[in-house]
Amino acid sequence: MTWFPNSGPTWSGALRVLLPVLLLTLLTVACGREQRREDPLADAVRAYDQGLYLQAESLYEEFLQKNPTDPRRWQAWTRLLDIVGSIRGDTEKAQAILEAMLLEFGSEPERARAVLIRKGDLHRGEGQVNQAVEAWLKAQRLQERQADPCVLALRFSGAYVSLGYFDLAQDALRECLTIAQEPGCRARCRIELAQTYALLDNWTQAAELLEEAVATDSLNREDRSVAVFLLAEAVLHLGQTERAKELLTSILDTHPNPLAVQAKLDQIK
Repeated sequence: MTWFPNSGPTWSGALRVLLPVLLLTLLTVACGREQRREDPLADAVRAYDQGLYLQAESLYEEFLQKNPTDPRRWQAWTRLLDIVGSIRGDTEKAQAILEAMLLEFGSEPERARAVLIRKGDLHRGEGQVNQAVEAWLKAQRLQERQADPCVLALRFSGAYVSLGYFDLAQDALRECLTIAQEPGCRARCRIELAQTYALLDNWTQAAELLEEAVATDSLNREDRSVAVFLLAEAVLHLGQTERAKELLTSILDTHPNPLAVQAKLDQIK
């Protein structure tokens, strides 16, 4: 029989070496579990980033059910709404989510306003124009002085025009021009207002508003080229054919639809 007289000390030494490693491993596992408990949104965010939207939807819903006081609930609700409404297109469930958000954040004007605007947008997308206007009117009552008036004015205008209420559309846009401070917003309202006049064949008023809009430096190149195209249409109706040609030629390289510009030029010639 062979004896290993040093086996005892060898195992003891091994334990002394391994014990810290084992303790470190246990601590790492425990910390990992604790971290997961401290960050319950991590799995939902990871699933969303990987494009696993159904899984992410389920995880966000679970988070909202189990964490009624977490300060990141607005973030979770917003992402859940994007998945359901924008990605999956389930407008019925999206409206239910918005109602739940209103119940939870109704006492916070800025967030309640954002929810009501989104609610109106969903109604508008479904062709429910009156319901959309109703939601936006509620949002308008929560609008703070520094809020961008274009956000709602342009929505009201489009909705009212679709209903044939041109006077209401123009009222909304004139109010926007009265209170708007940001030049870009004012220019967009002028362009929209000009289009309402064009729909009523009031080309003189439309041209005046468009001249003011394109004269500013507040529009980006694409928006300005669209306004110039509309101005060309207006002056053409006023008998200014050469001016219309000049305007259209100036935007051949900047308009988002150059084929439409060229077609209009060919039509004039």
